[in-house]
Amino acid sequence: MERCNWAQYAKCPLETTFALNESRLCGELGYKVLDLHWIETCAIAYAGLRDAGIQTGDRVVVAPSTGRYGAATVAVALAVGAQVVAVGRSKSTLDALCRGFRGFSALMTAVMEGDKEKDCRTLKSKLYPHEADVFVDLSPGRAGDGGNTPSHLAAGIRALRFGVPVA
Repeated sequence: MERCNWAQYAKCPLETTFALNESRLCGELGYKVLDLHWIETCAIAYAGLRDAGIQTGDRVVVAPSTGRYGAATVAVALAVGAQVVAVGRSKSTLDALCRGFRGFSALMTAVMEGDKEKDCRTLKSKLYPHEADVFVDLSPGRAGDGGNTPSHLAAGIRALRFGVPVA
């Protein structure tokens, strides 16, 4: 079993704390401790997608999609059976994300270049002839520094189908 320097005690809400059988999970089932952290991250992504009412066949745009929570949101949306457009600024990083999800034909990528009009056309072309049912924005707070709306945010909102409720 792998050894990590984890805290012996942690202060956290009882409602979100569950005892895990480490021997079963990491011994019998072969999980690594970091796998358990990934499961926790996916649970957070699932909660957001569930609140958005995601269903099999929905078209989901995730932006940005290459960080910890973005990748988890892509994973969960694919697992639910959604068609996913993963958005990012780097083609090579998006390609690496796709390699991690090889075998999922429902995953497409869209590179945002920072031009709102061009980025909107790029995103809409990935969804054509449809529009997005769900847009998940996972931008850091600093993305809007300077009072400018990030191009991926404007593109994601404009790619939503008419009548999508905003939560």
